[in-house]
Parts: sequence; C-alpha cells; structure tokens
Amino acid sequence: MGACSTWGQRHYRTFDGRHIDFIGKCSYTLAQDCIPGSDQFSLHVQNDKTCGSAGMDCERALLLYIGEKTYKVRWLVHLISSHGAIRVNGAKVSAPYKDTNVEVSKVHSYTIIRSQGDELGIKFDGASSIQVAVSHKYRNNTCGLCGNNNGIPDDDLLMAVTNKPATSVAEFAESWAMPEPNEKCESPLEVTRDVCSNASSVIRDAAKRICMVLLSENFSACHTKVDPVPFVKRCEEDVCSCKFGEHSGCQCQALTEYSRACASREIMLDWRSQHLCPKQCIQPKVYSECGPACVKTCDADGLQPTCHETCIDGCHCPEGTVQTDNRCLPVNQCPCQHNGITYVTGTTIRVGCNTCKCRGGSWTCSKHRCPGKPHVTY
Repeated sequence: MGACSTWGQRHYRTFDGRHIDFIGKCSYTLAQDCIPGSDQFSLHVQNDKTCGSAGMDCERALLLYIGEKTYKVRWLVHLISSHGAIRVNGAKVSAPYKDTNVEVSKVHSYTIIRSQGDELGIKFDGASSIQVAVSHKYRNNTCGLCGNNNGIPDDDLLMAVTNKPATSVAEFAESWAMPEPNEKCESPLEVTRDVCSNASSVIRDAAKRICMVLLSENFSACHTKVDPVPFVKRCEEDVCSCKFGEHSGCQCQALTEYSRACASREIMLDWRSQHLCPKQCIQPKVYSECGPACVKTCDADGLQPTCHETCIDGCHCPEGTVQTDNRCLPVNQCPCQHNGITYVTGTTIRVGCNTCKCRGGSWTCSKHRCPGKPHVTY
C-alpha cells in the first residue's frame, strides 16, 4: 500500500517519498481519488491559523468527504493534554462508529478511519500527525499534497485543475488550498533552509548535535529502507524554530515520524530512553513503538475493527494481559457475566441444579440433569 504522512503543521511526505515543507494556515486537499470518472473520496487537512512556533497550543483537523457525508476529526493539543471530537455531517459521534462508508475506531491516542474495505486507511495520532494509506487500486490515481502515487518522487508537485508541474512548493500548496465556507486564508510560505542559518551559532550547533541521532545505531536497522537524511533536515528546522530552552524536545516529532515510517515497512525500532524523547505510561501499561493494534479485552468479541493494522505506537497492556475498564488484567483473571451481573474469577454460582465456576472469563459448569427442567450448559 502507498503511504503518505504529515506532521507538525508544515511537514509532508508524499506517497512516493518526496518531502515538502510549507507554512499554510488553511485547509488543503491532502489526498483524493483521481481515477477518471470517479469521485470516491477526498481527504482534507485543516491547519491552525494561530499556531506559531513549537510549544504553542495547536489545533488540527482532518475532513473526509465520501458521497454526501463529511467526517471530521478535530484535535486541540495543549502542552500537557489533548482532546478531540468526531463529527459526521456536523453531528457529534463516539468511536467506535460504523456506517456504510467508514469504520472509525479509537486505539490508544489514535483515531483510525477505514473505508472501502482496506482500500483507504487514515490514522490521526491525536497531536499533529496524519498517516494515509491507499491500496494498489490507487496506484498512479491520487492527487493532492500526497502526490500521484506512481513511484516517481520528481513529478509529485502537480497542481490542481491544470495538472501541470508547479514552479515552487508554495505554488503547489496554494493550488490545493480548499478553504471551508467563510474561511479566509493567506498564501502559503515555503519553508527554506534559512531557518537555521538565521539562528545563533549555539542553536545551530545544538540542532545538528541532537538531530544526528537519526544516523546512529539506534536507527540503523531502517536506514536502507527509509532514508534518514530528510528527517534529519526537518528535525534541525524544528529545533531551530523552537522557543529558547525547548530545543531538546523539539527533535522528537521528526524522530517519531521516522520510527513510524520504519514501522510501516515492518522495521521495528527501540530508540527511546529516559534522556531521548521519553514516554510515560500509567502502570502497568508499557510504551511500545510497535504494539498490537488490537485492543484485546476480556470480551472475546471486544477487538477493535482495526486489528489488521500492523502495529500502533503508544501505551499497551503488557503481554499476557488484556484491557478491562482501562485496567490491565491477566487473562486468567477476566470476570464472567451472568444475567447482567459481573462475577470475579473464582466465583461459584448455582444455575438450576448445577454449579458453575468462573475461570478466566468463562463458566465451567457441572452437567447434572435437573428433574423436569432442560439441561443448562455454558
């Protein structure tokens, strides 16, 4: 499947692996179906007009148009927390949500949208990162900021309407601006390499030092599959744009996006540490760059519909445990249900003339035949 991503309000990586950067405070077509005579989907990203340098509260939204329906996922990110909302044609809904067009799930911090079976997948991490995957059906048949998905990075900057090559990233981006009704947008500004050259020598040196970690052994297993150099450059730009005193943390988005790009190629990295982009989980959950996408619960039917995802980064229950009411329980401690009542494992109840014992979420019952009554089994 082709994969495109965007992060940090201004970084974009096309289906064909080309990196483009611009500051655009508007709504843009990220990807859409461009099969002649077809109009199956159009995905827009809505950037925050008030978001400036790193550290500010920023908001981002994605809008998916399919037929006569609009699906909107909006996140507001604060320094210490974030919260989001999902709407369908303006009406607020909760995940999991399903209709004839899409399946929407919440897996850890991610909102995940699936459409057309496995032909379109969207992951929004609850901060600024959006990842788009399309099937082989859309090979050479997409357009927008994610490019045409033909395997050739050099021809990705095709403008809307004319389908002609843009002379600059800013011209390309402006052609795909899709303002919402009553939305006024300024022209996008291309991010140049001057960001760091205009910074002090202390900041430039710090940016180079802390971003070169992408070339270290911690990331080397992926270097032949995903080129780290473009991510190093974007890491340096982010660090040079950061507020004073926050530079060491501003590298983390680029490092995280590189790790995610590697995970999409089934290369799992273990690179975080107490001193490098640490992640804290509420015990007993543990952080993994590539944990199971299925949220396993005590309910055998409680698996999220995104189980075919390769993996998800985030806080996961430890291996051998399942999630119940946001807690992690060993599988053999799952409770049982009977007549709407929950019983802890080890509980014995009477059902007719039989006794039943809860064992790890399932009842084990005696098999006596009750006089004059049908036989009860579990």
